[in-house]
Amino acid sequence: MAPAQTSEPTYYETPTSTIYRYPIPAIPSPPPIPPIPAIPQIPQIPQIPQIPGL
Repeated sequence: MAPAQTSEPTYYETPTSTIYRYPIPAIPSPPPIPPIPAIPQIPQIPQIPQIPGL
């Protein structure tokens, strides 16, 4: 009976049995990063009318 007991642990240690016991769950992908809202364009500063004579 001794050889049977020693063969049991090795059976569980086999990679196939590990995969069989529980399938490795797929790693959940991180939630998608929400797109950064576009920075509102700064309204163009009205050009200062050139002072005549400069």
